[in-house]
Amino acid sequence: MVAVKCPARCLVLWIVASVVFTITYENKLKIFSQPTLGTLSRRTQISEHYAEVHQMPDAAENKSPGGIFYFAISHPSSLEGEKACRETWAKRLRVTWYSTEKSFEDTVVISAEPNTHANIFARSIKVWAHVYAEHKGYDWYVRLWPDNYVYSVRLVSLLDSYDPKVSQLIGRVGRHEPYDFVGGGAGWALSQAAFEAWIGKDGNSLDGCRPPPELSPKYYFAEDVIISTCLKQANVQLIQRGDVFLSHPPDHKDNARVTREQFEVVVTTHYMDPLRIYQSWRDEKMLRRFAVISIAVNDHPDNYNFLVPFAVAAWKMIGWSTIIIVVGTQNEMDCFMSLFEDVVKMIDTNSSFVLVESSPAQKVTVSQIVRLYAATTTWIAPEDVLLTTDVDLLPVNRDTYEMMSISKGLTIFNADCCGEFQHNGAQILMQPMSNIVGTKRDWLHLMNISESALLNVAYIDHWLLSNGMNHIPLTQTVKGNNDHWYLDQRVLSARLALTDVTISKIKRNTADDRIDRSFPATWPSKLGVEGLKRKVDMHTWLPAFTDPEWAELCLFMTHTLSEKDIATLVDFKERYVKAKDKCLLAQT
Repeated sequence: MVAVKCPARCLVLWIVASVVFTITYENKLKIFSQPTLGTLSRRTQISEHYAEVHQMPDAAENKSPGGIFYFAISHPSSLEGEKACRETWAKRLRVTWYSTEKSFEDTVVISAEPNTHANIFARSIKVWAHVYAEHKGYDWYVRLWPDNYVYSVRLVSLLDSYDPKVSQLIGRVGRHEPYDFVGGGAGWALSQAAFEAWIGKDGNSLDGCRPPPELSPKYYFAEDVIISTCLKQANVQLIQRGDVFLSHPPDHKDNARVTREQFEVVVTTHYMDPLRIYQSWRDEKMLRRFAVISIAVNDHPDNYNFLVPFAVAAWKMIGWSTIIIVVGTQNEMDCFMSLFEDVVKMIDTNSSFVLVESSPAQKVTVSQIVRLYAATTTWIAPEDVLLTTDVDLLPVNRDTYEMMSISKGLTIFNADCCGEFQHNGAQILMQPMSNIVGTKRDWLHLMNISESALLNVAYIDHWLLSNGMNHIPLTQTVKGNNDHWYLDQRVLSARLALTDVTISKIKRNTADDRIDRSFPATWPSKLGVEGLKRKVDMHTWLPAFTDPEWAELCLFMTHTLSEKDIATLVDFKERYVKAKDKCLLAQT
């Protein structure tokens, strides 16, 4: 149980269960809880790491002989992987890409018919010979594939600890009876001395390197075994660093014993599909992703309040934190925070509250539109990703949101969903609030706002009038088909229609891919585990704490959330219902 202290007048509001998310003190943006020393330390680490990774000059280690020459052997069938590499780790390095076709402008075409996996040894030898002919004099030669992820800062540091004048091949040493070899998948680092020794033995064309007679022809695809054998015959040492050259992705069962501390020195991973490559890039850069929800605090029981910690838990389970914008009067916000802060922080310490003070009449409209200005939050980094969503829309499919978070520019999910409207004489396609995904930088550009803006009602109203939109009404907004109720969507849609930010549109059929409160046939009890996995999100129930809806929500949690978070949420539900019942009794 979480002990909650609340002022007497505030307690009445809680017993009313009047909690709803969004806040500002003295008309200024505030983060509710001040960073602890640990938080400040972590943010300092993030800043230092961000500077180290992002200020590294492009191709810093490849600009001249004496450094590291990076090259990768690709193939048209690996185009998506190569593209992911080029857009992530490889753009920090001057990687020379070899393939059998001119896939990119700078591709070096090397062919060895047939260009199949079974003949990869023959093509690899031709690539190595080309590297020697065109790129002599480097200290190290790092050979890679389009399904590698390379932690370049760590790799440079690793190679700095070895002497390139010693004849050695560094990588993941394995055994294929009767041969020791450096496994090719995780990447190789060949010293200058070793390369010269190899050339001295097998010639400039390296055609003296051939499969050993004992090797069965069915293993002639094993370029790593064959080339390692040739190198050993040239007196090259095979250096075992399987601890830092991983043959599989970090979460593979083969890496189950790799601790977090050990993983922090890993230099390459293998069998990385494009999605994993983008994920690793985001993680290495310590970029964060935030789902932005907002809620208006009322002075009566509100079923939306109940869903806030459930939304935080659902977003956390797919790798996102939550920014919860709480809108209401000062007293309403104080009470809300005293009652909800603990449960939210128990679920996800990286989620944060933003408070925006508003009059009772305006707070519904403010809570809807304020999400468009979340990028003014100063502690969000320029490349952190923001996603607008609703508190009653819980994510299910991790990969769907992962792919949106790595797209360039802004992504509209469920694009062109909602008809059209007139704005300044033009027909505008109405776009949804759930979901628009983009970096903070792109959001600032889209909305033409400054990070230094004070997020309050006066600022938003001034912005609306300055951009030819309706101002925030002084009377309470009523749900329905009216300009005020759709003000947030109209503002967003007009900006999207005008912006020069790159826009990606993803259309969807919510009848097929959503768990919808309005259609019991889509509820978890009807879907089963496999059916649930095929859904993208869940439009949850209002209220969600009464049966049969609570039983359905419990099924959803069982299949998507951690045991710890489920226990926290079940306890929260019991306390919430008791308080709500007391409130209803007091109103009779």
